[in-house]
Amino acid sequence: MNRFFLALMMFVTFSVSAAPIDTVTCRMEGEIFENIARARDRGMAPDAAYKNVSGYLRSGYEGINEAFLKGAVNMIYFDPEFAQAGGPLFRRRMTERCIENARQKFQPLQ
Repeated sequence: MNRFFLALMMFVTFSVSAAPIDTVTCRMEGEIFENIARARDRGMAPDAAYKNVSGYLRSGYEGINEAFLKGAVNMIYFDPEFAQAGGPLFRRRMTERCIENARQKFQPLQ
């Protein structure tokens, strides 16, 4: 049992540390969307929500820029499809959407 647990922990540790940058960035995007939705649900104005997540600009990850953050704030606050969106399930869905979009960039081997 201990060997199995050790092997499992090694696999999980390796898998997490070897995650492609797109996966890490997508997880960060999901976190950003969840934080913006939480700010909206707490009654914060859109500009305050933007300021709240602007620290992500220092992350250095490709795709996390001012245009992305402003677009995310506008989507969460003003798009009727996202009026009720929020919470961990929303975060997970937005992360999965990002990962799926990244996978669509792959091309078959020639």
